[in-house]
Amino acid sequence: MSFWQSLRGLFLGWVQEQPREENATQVPYAEAEPMRRKVFVVGPSGGTWLVVPGDASVIGPAEDAETVIGPSAMSTVAPPERGAWDERGWSRELKQGEEVYKGFFQVANRRTRTTQTFPGVIFVRRRKIVTCIADPPPEIKRHPKGPCFTPIQKPWFRLNWFRPAKNVDDAILYMEKILDECINGRKQ
Repeated sequence: MSFWQSLRGLFLGWVQEQPREENATQVPYAEAEPMRRKVFVVGPSGGTWLVVPGDASVIGPAEDAETVIGPSAMSTVAPPERGAWDERGWSRELKQGEEVYKGFFQVANRRTRTTQTFPGVIFVRRRKIVTCIADPPPEIKRHPKGPCFTPIQKPWFRLNWFRPAKNVDDAILYMEKILDECINGRKQ
């Protein structure tokens, strides 16, 4: 039994319980339209018998109604473009014609379930990026990229690039990848 059939049965049961008025008549839907009265329609439009008690409302499909169901236009909600440095809470300053980014490299330690942070500074001079970290973890000595960390002045180390980062975001993410591999072990 379809939804409309069950709704029609409920309505007809309700109609039979209602006291009938003398001017109420039963007419098929096709005959109700020329009467120019509001008609209460329940169920599919073809072949349904209706009770027309004066002015009524139309509920359900009507013969002249056209319903189009289809996909609507997609709307995309995109966050404003922000760099990884901004997302991770780094600050940016301009000093003597160079950009200086200060913040913390963050790594989740999977064994202790804590986040370890390491102070960092990134300098951008004429599109050349210099990445520095303070007090890197001792495990960095055993990492294949360990020799790429050169001490500058205590406690700072500079990361020497084989392929330089193209932007500050790449520098931050690459440094955090190396730190993650040192602390949590490399993927095999």
